Amino acid sequence: MNNDSRIVDNLGSGDKNALFIYLTEPFFSSPKDKETDTRFRSARTIVNILNDYGYSVDTVRYDDSGYGLDIDKYDLIFGQGELFEKLAEKEDIYSIYYATGRYKAHIDEQLKIRQDKLKERKDKSIPLLRTGLGFNEGAKYADGVLALGSGCAETYKQTSDNVEHVLFEPSTYIKHDLENKDFDQFRDKFLFFSGPGPLLKGLDLALDSFSQLPNYNLYIAGPQISIDNYTNNKKFIDLYRDILTKDNIYNIRWLEKTSDEFDIVTNNCNFVLSLSLSEGTNMSTLACMRRGIIPIVTKYSLEIDISDDLVIKVPDDVDEISNVISQLTHMREEKYKEMSYGVAEWARENLSWDKAERQLDNKIGKLL
Repeated sequence: MNNDSRIVDNLGSGDKNALFIYLTEPFFSSPKDKETDTRFRSARTIVNILNDYGYSVDTVRYDDSGYGLDIDKYDLIFGQGELFEKLAEKEDIYSIYYATGRYKAHIDEQLKIRQDKLKERKDKSIPLLRTGLGFNEGAKYADGVLALGSGCAETYKQTSDNVEHVLFEPSTYIKHDLENKDFDQFRDKFLFFSGPGPLLKGLDLALDSFSQLPNYNLYIAGPQISIDNYTNNKKFIDLYRDILTKDNIYNIRWLEKTSDEFDIVTNNCNFVLSLSLSEGTNMSTLACMRRGIIPIVTKYSLEIDISDDLVIKVPDDVDEISNVISQLTHMREEKYKEMSYGVAEWARENLSWDKAERQLDNKIGKLL
């Protein structure tokens, strides 16, 4: 390791040098985290692949300033964030942008539409709090783009003619328990499981929909809300306080996918709402699909190659979502089972990490 603790250097050996601008934690984390966190496992896999292509890799975080880095030694820059953007724009070094979310301009356009609709419903607006990695213009300066998901990749084709995409979710340890599930008992229970950014992830749509459905239960898992904690999303919490305290809304905070609680919650819900504008391949939703949870998706939330018979598609509209949810609770139990087993089987076949590693190797090789 470099004397500067910001930098993890000399990962692997090779005749060339690469700077990976993403995360450093995967190279300090516990073995459990390395295997179960999507970001951590993908980061380590990318470094290993770059090693195989002859690169010794240094890595810094996406929010690093770049101070003290010997930029001239690098033959490749791979990653995201403001440092990546600065180097890709100014330095004559081959660069690959790592797109873990949709292109910024596309997200901003769709997020503004969602904000306007919220104002129509509530007669109030909230600021567009943006969180997460990669919301910058680095892609337009890069020589190539590696995107997570085909839908995500499409949004970068306006910035580059050298775009490749992969699909992965590394939670191969997640197994379903559908043989013992009572689908009929849980027909009125729905899960919302997502990361931060309530408007971006569609929490407003979920809450407003279930406020119209007092007999159906919504379980919210994620760092989105804490009614007693105003450090994050204060305006959103204030706007939705009455709904958040309704009897059919349950805030269960974040779910660790390795936990017994994750197994219990996913066993006690038939559907997961995936309403995000950003990813195109929502990792939390994919993890739930491994458990046989049927996804309810909006246009940009889960763009994967899967039969329409295994997903429920809804528009960005509260009344439409409420209507679909109401109809789903009246499905035959055999239909729940058929869809649930189909979803779990799709996940088993398409989300293996061996397959993901081969995809990453192939697509990175093309970009190099």
